[in-house]
Amino acid sequence: MPVPRRSLVIGAALLVVGCTGDPRIDVPDDATPRARSSADAGQDPLLARAAAALTGLGDVVAAHDDTQWRAAALAQIDDQIARCNSADPFAAPSPVHSAAPESFASVPEAVGSVVSTLRGCADEAPDEAHRLLFVSAAAATQGLTNTAAVPGEGSEPTAIASVRAGDQLALTHVWALIQGLELGLGRLSSSDPLRARLAERLPAAKLLRSELLGNRPSPSQPAAFAMPGPMSTPDEIRAGWQQLEVRVLEGLVLRSVALAGDTTWAAQVAAVQACGARVPRWPGWE
Repeated sequence: MPVPRRSLVIGAALLVVGCTGDPRIDVPDDATPRARSSADAGQDPLLARAAAALTGLGDVVAAHDDTQWRAAALAQIDDQIARCNSADPFAAPSPVHSAAPESFASVPEAVGSVVSTLRGCADEAPDEAHRLLFVSAAAATQGLTNTAAVPGEGSEPTAIASVRAGDQLALTHVWALIQGLELGLGRLSSSDPLRARLAERLPAAKLLRSELLGNRPSPSQPAAFAMPGPMSTPDEIRAGWQQLEVRVLEGLVLRSVALAGDTTWAAQVAAVQACGARVPRWPGWE
């Protein structure tokens, strides 16, 4: 049986787009966090619950074969645990708590349970910043279902006053994705395998657009969106497609902050991985 793990190395840089506004929390230079036990009532119950679940996930991932996926997954989990066990999860991680881990038999079981726990914590969180923290961690954790897809890095959580996002932001990113797919289809040779992949993805992207619109009147779609790069050659089209898929994930995570129980982003996590992109460690933050 693997030895239970605790918070290890922290920190990373993550690629994201997303929320607006970034009022930072100022921490006095002479502030020294007091070390607390896992039973200390000073730890937020939701952060303690998330940390316990993530620590258990870390234990089963640590027992996985030594691969690039394992190393990246542990780095992601360690960063998430460190923030949950810190006095302020939006400042530089400085763990002062230690949660007793939950017990899981396998990575798939652990991922499913942890995602559910984090989504539940988001629904109970008292403010948008904490809801985004938990939803973001849930989306990144969902990516660990695919052990062939190495997790990414990107920006980290910071203190925010509110999350100004919703259907419109997610819809804008989906529109841009559809335009990018259609652009690639028009520029790729019919014999290029990438063209078939874009054609296969397009109907699902249009379905997501319809789901986001629902029964509301369709807002005006801009005539054109700025693409991530020239998207002229097959390599440029592939790279642009990957960035557009990640942006859709970011938008869906931010949208989910205001929707209790929403996991629309789960299917998009798989879409990001299917196109060869990496799921950011903290999707939705910038």
